[in-house]
Amino acid sequence: MKKLILALLICLPLVTFAQSEPPRDEQGKIVYQEVVNVDADQAELYKRALRAIPRDGKEVLKVDATEVSWQDKKDMIIDGMGQKIPVRLHYTATLQGKDGRYKYSISNLLLETKQGRGATKTPVEDGSVYKPLPKNLYYKSGALKPQGQTILAIQESYQREIDKAIVSSIESIKRTMALPIGENW
Repeated sequence: MKKLILALLICLPLVTFAQSEPPRDEQGKIVYQEVVNVDADQAELYKRALRAIPRDGKEVLKVDATEVSWQDKKDMIIDGMGQKIPVRLHYTATLQGKDGRYKYSISNLLLETKQGRGATKTPVEDGSVYKPLPKNLYYKSGALKPQGQTILAIQESYQREIDKAIVSSIESIKRTMALPIGENW
């Protein structure tokens, strides 16, 4: 037992401070997807997929017998080194069903930030959230300069909040898709 605890304590910093890369498709776009086995036919999965669309006014993109797709958004607060930065994450959720399984996909991630009187939307892949820090933010020894530490902390805050929003959406989809029609009272 002591060896297990010691091993966990040794590995914890490696897990905690590792910069995780989100899943990407062949074009380098961030896409969260999974095929989930369920005990339901395609018609039942289609009904469940319709039920998975959030009811709070999101735009439905596609509805047919094999695919349901909609745009969604999540509001986030980023910790900008003591300053709270309001950001909105926009994304597309897609559900495809076949007998005994469905596939969810969350893609087209955009970050909306307010700048002055307007707002800008930037694809997450094009922003600096997952890009390595420039070399000029490091000392020759390899240690981060103070400005680099600040930028890294903000990047990590963005990454945590994006991950939290996507995981929340995935959990919601899985809960909805697991519940047979007629049992949602």
